[in-house]
Amino acid sequence: DDVERAGCVTSPASFLLMTHPSRRELAFALRWKLQGQAKSLGVPFETIVDQKNAGTWPTAKQCYLRGLALGTPHIVVFQDDIKVCKDFIPSVLSVIRRQPSEMISYWSWQGKTATKAGRDHRKMTTQWLCTSGPWGQAVSIPRNMMKDLLSWEATYVSSACTTDDTRLAL
Repeated sequence: DDVERAGCVTSPASFLLMTHPSRRELAFALRWKLQGQAKSLGVPFETIVDQKNAGTWPTAKQCYLRGLALGTPHIVVFQDDIKVCKDFIPSVLSVIRRQPSEMISYWSWQGKTATKAGRDHRKMTTQWLCTSGPWGQAVSIPRNMMKDLLSWEATYVSSACTTDDTRLAL
């Protein structure tokens, strides 16, 4: 699935982990689990740390800007407290291949924060669910969509909106 151009391999996506210094252990555990997958597949995997206590959106935005700089067709940003499946990176790449022009959220509807809709969904036999917008601990966004989204949100979204998934869903 990698495309060879001018002797270089271009990855289908970059993976950016967002974290805060106070959550060092979470980020370390997640990097330990995922870096090998990323390396074996030749996909960029980096960690962006909120060193200035800027908050969720500024850190996510820094991740998206880094993803744009890496030049991959898709940017995957995920939070340090996400619980990932065994083959998270290959699975995300598979989903991106199937829906290359879509913004995709990766969230399992598990845990204490699951909504009634999520609890009802777990009773169903389907593995996928469509929502009205992206949200949750991991999102992949096509590069061309990310450029437009960053331009739009800078103009139209109030700085009072501090969460990344809320901004993306607007």
